[in-house]
Amino acid sequence: MGLPRWLPLFAQLVVLQLPGTWAEDTIRVFVVPHSHMDVGWLYTVQENMQIYAASVYTSVVRELTLKEHRRFIAVEQEYFRLWWDQFASRTQKLQVRELLAHVPAEPPRSGVDLAFPLCLPHQVRELLAHVPAEPPRSGVDLALSSGLPHQVRELLAHGRLEFVSGGQVMHDEAVTHFDDQILQLTEGHGFLYETFGIRPQFSWQVDSFGASATTPTLFALAGFNAHVISRIDYEIKEALMHAQEMQFVWRGSQSLAEQQEIFTHVLDFYGYCSVGYSWEGEALLLTQFQNEEHNNLNDPVTVSNIGMYVERFVLDVKSRASLYRTPHILWPWGCDRTFFNAGVQFANMDLLLHFLNTQASQLGITVEYATLGAYFRAVHAHNATWRTHGHQDFLPYSSGSEPKGHSAAVYNPLAWTVTTLINLTVSFPSVTVTDESGHPVKAQVQSSKEIPHKYDLYVLTTIPGLSYRYYSIRPTEQAPEGKQATTATMAFTSKLDRKPRKPSTRPWGKKLVSVKNDCYTVFLDPDTNLMHSIWERQSNRTVSVTQEFLEYTVSGDKNDAPVSDNYVFLPKGPADPAWEAVRVEMVRGRLLTEIRQYFYRTLEAKEHTYAIYSRLAHVPLGFDRELLCHHLEQELRVGPLQVNREAVLRTSTDLQSLRVLHSDSNAFQMQRRLHRDYPAHTISRVRWRGLGAGASTGAPLLPVGVEPRLGQPGV
Repeated sequence: MGLPRWLPLFAQLVVLQLPGTWAEDTIRVFVVPHSHMDVGWLYTVQENMQIYAASVYTSVVRELTLKEHRRFIAVEQEYFRLWWDQFASRTQKLQVRELLAHVPAEPPRSGVDLAFPLCLPHQVRELLAHVPAEPPRSGVDLALSSGLPHQVRELLAHGRLEFVSGGQVMHDEAVTHFDDQILQLTEGHGFLYETFGIRPQFSWQVDSFGASATTPTLFALAGFNAHVISRIDYEIKEALMHAQEMQFVWRGSQSLAEQQEIFTHVLDFYGYCSVGYSWEGEALLLTQFQNEEHNNLNDPVTVSNIGMYVERFVLDVKSRASLYRTPHILWPWGCDRTFFNAGVQFANMDLLLHFLNTQASQLGITVEYATLGAYFRAVHAHNATWRTHGHQDFLPYSSGSEPKGHSAAVYNPLAWTVTTLINLTVSFPSVTVTDESGHPVKAQVQSSKEIPHKYDLYVLTTIPGLSYRYYSIRPTEQAPEGKQATTATMAFTSKLDRKPRKPSTRPWGKKLVSVKNDCYTVFLDPDTNLMHSIWERQSNRTVSVTQEFLEYTVSGDKNDAPVSDNYVFLPKGPADPAWEAVRVEMVRGRLLTEIRQYFYRTLEAKEHTYAIYSRLAHVPLGFDRELLCHHLEQELRVGPLQVNREAVLRTSTDLQSLRVLHSDSNAFQMQRRLHRDYPAHTISRVRWRGLGAGASTGAPLLPVGVEPRLGQPGV
């Protein structure tokens, strides 16, 4: 048969050296299983209970009862209370009480997890026979035994289940009022005390965007012994990691000082998710709600791949060990909506953790299931001296440095699903974009139109109504392990030299410069660098469209009232062209083509005064192409303006619009606007002369002031 495939990997682990990053002492890893359950995010509370939340507690309680060495922490009480009241049987409730009541003694420091019998590598095959099959795709485990309440009490009694934080939710810290923080914490703690006679001792604020100084003060006042945070500014976190100051005593209140201080632990760059160790995938109902397939599933632990898992685990552990001052590593195991099929997850974890412990002397690490309480008791026993952090908070929050990547949260405030392109500025041209599940996302990168040596990144996203999407953005060479590194496509740029202002003489049919997508072709006049016309594929019509910036001279003399200001528009005469030359850049990519028109006040001007950025999207198959393809977006840049001058963008077409204009209403929806005659104020009113339903200029044009001046009806 030859040597097992994993033996060469173990040989590499034994001899591998990473000077300056590996801890000298044996590293003790505390694996803390958890499931992060957002109460207000993608779905309603009731939908989350149906999708995964009820199954998390049902399957976790069952698995904790089956194996005494397993542990789990529960955080948000909103879901646990619903499960307790609506799903848990009497036996399960008793088991939870039993698991919570007695905290186990500290495990031995000898290295090996004694909850397992010793097992040599060649016996892994026998262990694998007991791993449950891949979870069925039928959805969530809602099968309830009659003994759930009893099981919960047993788990609590033996310290295998631990409640941390204990509030109804994991509250935000940037904008929430402290009264609301106290209220939701009091409600959750009241339930736990009335039901189990316990009060949480540790916090778990791992997903709040930033960390305020009020929260540790309130937790200290509530009697907490330690505080866990994660999302702080990336530069601050990097500095703390470099200085091994990821743990400190936080005196959040300037007035209370040491009277209300709390030991604080900052999670490392991995955060609260254990990427690459998910064997349960995602609940089928979740993929049905999203109307797409998210198969975030890692291969089960087998003889052929256990070496790979061990190598990755050890490298992660020893890189983490360099960031903290004690040889104790807190490893949160889980992520959003995990452990809904706890049987499969725990079975694979059992194999990996046990196998690691059989190799403890060679690898230099020991691994054990743990609660937060077990971890902090071990850290406390180390008897180290900790730095004191004052009342400064960790706000605002920024999630990634541009050299190393960052993340973006995108919100759809509408009630329906939207497919669109979002734009960010990055410092690197080779970019990888992944979603919250680690799947690659279509993106395009191009040179920035505003900032030298920067890049504009466009990401194609589909977001359900009233929902968020999170994206991770980083240089391609720094794509996370286990993720598919699909690089954003790079756009290429062509240019038209600066052309002086003059009437357009190019007739129809002569050679024009074209820019197109599947719905429109935009033609530019190379003699003037102005827009010439637009062809629409669906109707096979070509419409003459020209645009230019003009300026009104207005009254600014207070001695000659009234004055033209923010409320009253009082021009002294007709508008004049505000430019003498135009330069064009055309940036073509797979997702987007952008026309950049730069308007210069004089022929010799080095900097432009006005700019129009026109964008046409190229929507790949498989996405909702209708709205995005038919959307010709324009972005305007204006200024600096001269004193007593008002700027307008004049759009002229040959559409027969019957003096009707469509524009947006407070960015809510499009508004049909009819022309109105004001005989006494003809020059001070916007003059609508025919721009119609088929030529909506869109919201981006409105902030400058749209003055449609249309030619004779001809279409």
